[in-house]
Amino acid sequence: MTHFVFLYGPPAAGKYTVAKALAAQLDWPLFHNHLAIDYVESIIKWGEPGFHEACADVRVALLQHALKRRVSLVSTFVYASGFDADETFVTRLQEMVSNLHARFCAVQLRCSLETLELRCVSPHRAAMRKIATSDKLQSVLNEYDCFSTLPNIHSLTLDTDECSVDQSVAAIRSHFTL
Repeated sequence: MTHFVFLYGPPAAGKYTVAKALAAQLDWPLFHNHLAIDYVESIIKWGEPGFHEACADVRVALLQHALKRRVSLVSTFVYASGFDADETFVTRLQEMVSNLHARFCAVQLRCSLETLELRCVSPHRAAMRKIATSDKLQSVLNEYDCFSTLPNIHSLTLDTDECSVDQSVAAIRSHFTL
């Protein structure tokens, strides 16, 4: 069976770090959130009309391409509950994965606000053009609900304050029998 592991949570929760380790262990491709963002931003500036829709179109097209060919993969996303573009994207994604008879493995990563603030200033985040300041993190968390679970699908929830990367990967593999 083809698997689609979807790691989501607030910025700096550890999605990319856990996803990278999981993808390496499984020898699966990793499609992290910023691949689509960086691509779209080369043409449409963040926040301009159509930006989020273009990101969703890029993500869906690439993920669909992989899943149609029975390529299991790992992906990351910052899901903001109540943000229309995210709600629409997640619905499209769930329908696409279901229509392609793949297994949607949703994993929510969480941690304390203090941990998010410590992690967000890591130099690798700035190098990847992610949120890299406490002020920007606070702005995003004040504007968007990044702590809710996905609608209509069960998620494995892991606290990255309590679980190391290796423990998180082991929990994901065990929970979804990967």
